[in-house]
Amino acid sequence: MEQSKIRADRSLNTTIPREHDAKKHELEMTQVNWRATEKTTRDALEKKRLEVAAAQRTHEKAAEKLEKLKGDLTLLTVKAPHDGIVYYGAASRGKWATAAAVEKKLVPGGKVMPREIFMTVVDPNQLQIRASVPETKLKDLEPGLSGTANPTWNPEDEFNTRLQSISYIPLATNTFDAVLTTPKQGGDQIYPGMTAKIRIEIYMNEKAVAVPKKAVKKEGKGHFVTMKDGKKKKVKVGKSSATMTEILEGLKAGDEIKTQ
Repeated sequence: MEQSKIRADRSLNTTIPREHDAKKHELEMTQVNWRATEKTTRDALEKKRLEVAAAQRTHEKAAEKLEKLKGDLTLLTVKAPHDGIVYYGAASRGKWATAAAVEKKLVPGGKVMPREIFMTVVDPNQLQIRASVPETKLKDLEPGLSGTANPTWNPEDEFNTRLQSISYIPLATNTFDAVLTTPKQGGDQIYPGMTAKIRIEIYMNEKAVAVPKKAVKKEGKGHFVTMKDGKKKKVKVGKSSATMTEILEGLKAGDEIKTQ
C-alpha cells in the first residue's frame, strides 16, 4: 500500500504536471506553427491572386495584339481600286522613274518603305498625253486647240487630240507642261509610258496668202516684200510659222516676189 501511495503521489505531483506542461508546450508550438502556416498560406494565396491578375492582363493584351494583327493581315491583301494595268512604282508625267528600284524590292523577303508607292494601276481607257513644250513654242498655244498625235511605236498611225491645259511655270528641263487628250478607247493603240509626236493646229486660214518668211523685210513700223521687177511693196502681215508668213494685205494669189 505504501508503495502504491508513493507512486500515486509521484504521478500527481511530478509525472502528470510534466505531461501537462509538455502538452501545453506542444499546444503552444502547434498554435505558433498554425499561425505561421496561416500567414504563409495567406501570402501564397495573395501571390497566386496577383499572378492570376497579371496573367489575365497578359492574356488581354495578347488578345488585343492578335486582333490588331488580324486587322493588319487584311490590309496586306492589296485590292485594285479599279480594272487596269499594273505598273511598278509611281508615275511622274508619263514616266515610271522608280520602277527599276521598286522591282528589286518586290521579292520574297523584300521590304518597301512606309507610304512608298510600289504599284500603280492605270486604266488604259482613261489616259492623257503629257507634253514638254519648249519656250519657243508657247506663243499662240491655248486650251481647246486641236491637233494630231503619232505614236512613236507606229508613226504611220494617227489619232486626234486636243490641248486641255498648259502650265507657264517651267519644269526642271526648262520646258512647260501641257496636257492633251487621247481617244476615249485606247485599245491596242496606246499604253501608259509610250511616247508620241504631237502637232497642234495653231491657226488655219485656207484662203490665206503666204510667202516665205525670209522674203518679208521689216523697215521701221512696216513690212515690205520685193516684187519680181525689183520694186518694194508694203504689206500687212498676219500669222507666221517657222518658214512662212501670212500676208493679209498688199499681195494676191499669183503675184511674183523675190525671196532673197
